[in-house]
Order: sequence, then structure tokens, then C-alpha cells
Amino acid sequence: AEGGVDTKKKNSDSDDSKEPPEVPGVTAPEVAGNLKIHFIDVGQADSILIQANNGKSMLVDAGNNADADTIISYIKKHNITSFDYVVGTHPHEDHIGSLDTVIDTFNVDKVIMPKVAHTTQTYLDALTAIKDKGLKITAPVPGTEYKLGDTKFAVLAPNSDNYEGLNDYSVVIKLTHGINSFLFTGDAETVSENEMLGKG
Repeated sequence: AEGGVDTKKKNSDSDDSKEPPEVPGVTAPEVAGNLKIHFIDVGQADSILIQANNGKSMLVDAGNNADADTIISYIKKHNITSFDYVVGTHPHEDHIGSLDTVIDTFNVDKVIMPKVAHTTQTYLDALTAIKDKGLKITAPVPGTEYKLGDTKFAVLAPNSDNYEGLNDYSVVIKLTHGINSFLFTGDAETVSENEMLGKG
């Protein structure tokens, strides 16, 4: 199911001068174009397509191995041929299962994944696809900001080098477009959530 979120207010035909609603105490930065966020239907897995202005796009997670055809066809349906960023939040199969196929199929500028190894074939397939494309993995550094057209996103987690479970290694991203923001948390659990809260 397509879950697109359009963060630019559509003007009515009768009044082209309408401004977005004011939020007390918040000044809206100037943004151009629409931001669209698609939650691709991969069941209990995770795959989020983000489209900003100027043809900029990113993918957060790539579902299970069995979701490859669904994800690839959905992306192609939206006329995307390249990604500025592909994020594998953490190396569980339901988040990076089709990451290798995505990287094999599309041009990718930057891959962001946490610094944690996993022994599964799914994880090794993702690493092989990254290597074969001549890409390197960018480790998530909390506080780092990236531009995506007029949209920006900041890495909020992981904040430690070692966790008991893979879920707390999840790359957590706060995406900001004007006065709207979105939090993509992977499978971050209590330990990581408390670290983020502790850092404000």
C-alpha cells in the first residue's frame, strides 16, 4: 500500500496566495517542492522510499529477501533510477533482505549502515553488492546532517559501540522538511531510546 506524505500545502484554485498554517513560536524555513514518503508494503518488514525535490531520493531499509521484486517494481514505478542515500538500519533480514538487489539495480551514491557485523548470508550478500559497485559503507555518526534537496536528515543513533542485541544498533534518522519532521527508528529498543533521550 502506498503511504505517500505530501508536506507542501496545495493551494486551492481560488486562492494562489495561501500560506501554510502558522505554528506558534516556529518559523518555517523556505522549502521548494514536495516531499513524498512511501511505506512500501513488505508486511512486517521495513522499506521506506523518500522522494525530495530536484529528483533527490533515498531508501531506508529493503525488506526481506522475498520482497525484492515488490520493492524494485515499486521504485521503478516512481521513475527512480538512482539513490543519493541507501540506509540499512541494522543487519536483520527483514531490513536488509533485498538491499543487495537494490544496490545491484540502481545507482547509489552513499550507503549508511551501522558498524556491526553479522554472519548471515543476507548480510554477506549486501556487503558483496556494496563492494561490487565500488561503494564503501558510511558509518552513522550521531549529530551528522545530510542534505536531500531542500530536505535534510540527521543521524540520532546508535550512540554506543556495543549492544547486547542487533536492534539497538539501528540507525535512527530524523528527517526535516520545513516545519515537518519524521523519525525513522529501525528497530531501536529501550537502551538506544534512552541514549537518544539522554542526549536531548
